[in-house]
Amino acid sequence: MRRPRRVGGAAALVVLIALGVGVPAGLLAGCGWTDAHEMPARPPASPFGGFSVTWLPGLTHRLDIDSSGQLLGPPIIRNQSVPGVQTGILSREVWNFGPTTFRSLFIADEAAGGAEANPSAAWVTVGWRPEAVTNISAMIRDVDSYVNAGCGQIEVIRDSVGGRPAIVLRHDATTSASSLRLPGPVPAGLRYQTTLAWIDGTGVVLAVDLSGPSYPDVAVAHRIADGIVLAGTPPRPT
Repeated sequence: MRRPRRVGGAAALVVLIALGVGVPAGLLAGCGWTDAHEMPARPPASPFGGFSVTWLPGLTHRLDIDSSGQLLGPPIIRNQSVPGVQTGILSREVWNFGPTTFRSLFIADEAAGGAEANPSAAWVTVGWRPEAVTNISAMIRDVDSYVNAGCGQIEVIRDSVGGRPAIVLRHDATTSASSLRLPGPVPAGLRYQTTLAWIDGTGVVLAVDLSGPSYPDVAVAHRIADGIVLAGTPPRPT
């Protein structure tokens, strides 16, 4: 399928989505973000939740979470025994993206450095009809509430994706409240988290959560964000 062209603003993009044509998230946001470091990439991941991820820095697709909160993947993964699951998803801890939210996990395999890779894990989240997350200012207030409640320390940086306001979070997972992660020490390869979140021009909220042995480069999050292709809201699971 050919990449959709820009054909006349938000109304045309809505039509493309309604027709089931995949639209790059960068196009929905505006003009896209291009000033990123070039890194080895994997082939596009299998579509899930109405979106697909077309650029990954040596990461492999491992599991999905549907809008009911169910983990979809092999039993060993559903039992939370692989990297990326132990420390939780920062964007999910801080924000409620609503009932039509889908997430996919990608982790570094041994060839890409495993737990020593940076990032060693990435979650991509798409919330199709957010109910509480409506703008970046509201998202920042939610972060403040999270920190003030003693749930963990988070650095907040304003950013943009394709000309749309965005927010970057930097978080040391060892500062998270123990109730927000699995028992035991935080794995060294997942300790530091960088999250990029934004709301596109149609109201869809998206987030890229990266984990690594040091703070992952936000340029990598931007590059992944540019490769997210939205096809349309999938049916809710029954």
